[in-house]
Amino acid sequence: QIHNASQRLSKAIQATELMKKAAKMLDELKADEAAEQFNEMAQEIREDFQNEYKASLTKERHRRMQTEILNLRRELSKTKRELSEVKQELEKKL
Repeated sequence: QIHNASQRLSKAIQATELMKKAAKMLDELKADEAAEQFNEMAQEIREDFQNEYKASLTKERHRRMQTEILNLRRELSKTKRELSEVKQELEKKL
């Protein structure tokens, strides 16, 4: 009887060790899955940030170009006025 009890205890210990190993493997698998999910989320966030950054740069460039166009129009208008004044002065002299 003692021998049978000893064998059952030994098998129970082995089963417990196998369960511990299985639990550890499961935890490692879950950790790997969690790490993979985290990396995927980080990549998505990185891509979203890059897209927003590019969009903001595009908006900033567009704003600068609009400002430059406005400045060029003002300069053109000023030049036209000056040309008109010079033309009037020339007409007076002729």
